[in-house]
Amino acid sequence: VRPQKAVITVPALFELPQTRATSEAARMAGFERVELLQEPVASALAAGFKSGSEGTWLVYDLGGGTFDVSLLQGKDGILRVIGHDGDNFLGGRDFDQAVVAWAIEMLDADGVHVDTKNPLHQPFLRRLAAIAEEAKIELGRAPEVTLTAGEPLNLDGEEIALEITLTRAVLERLVEPLVARSCNVCERLLSAHNIERADIEH
Repeated sequence: VRPQKAVITVPALFELPQTRATSEAARMAGFERVELLQEPVASALAAGFKSGSEGTWLVYDLGGGTFDVSLLQGKDGILRVIGHDGDNFLGGRDFDQAVVAWAIEMLDADGVHVDTKNPLHQPFLRRLAAIAEEAKIELGRAPEVTLTAGEPLNLDGEEIALEITLTRAVLERLVEPLVARSCNVCERLLSAHNIERADIEH
């Protein structure tokens, strides 16, 4: 039996035309009834907000290509977004690229020269970016990981056996400027709403 109703999450900054378009797309997909829920609210619900809860929540949402931060307030049993900020040029891909840049430096030290502007090197760089993302994820569970392709990679007609060890400490150093950028956005949002860090309950 096909579902007839759905709850669809939408970005906090969606405006009326975008929400209408989302609802219309859902109707065209065959849903009889659709409720739209702002993503920060959905995040707070998933994190444990209960009906009747009070207090201020901060939702930190680092996506693949963008960063969003929202202030939510629970009052009279209702959770609502009271403020939003973000950086449309900061996301997980930037973290991956920091690892890629570091790996290129390591390769260069071993005599393997990768030219990021050379079109012929792009397949190698795409594979390296995928490996960097996998390593970043794995470092959430392990103190170190080896960047490896499992099979030699081709670069300028030569086979490169990729094997570089990356530790969590090195990753943290590489991404520290990006994390600082996200924290600056959070501070800017709090300042715009005259809210102190101590006021954030969740």
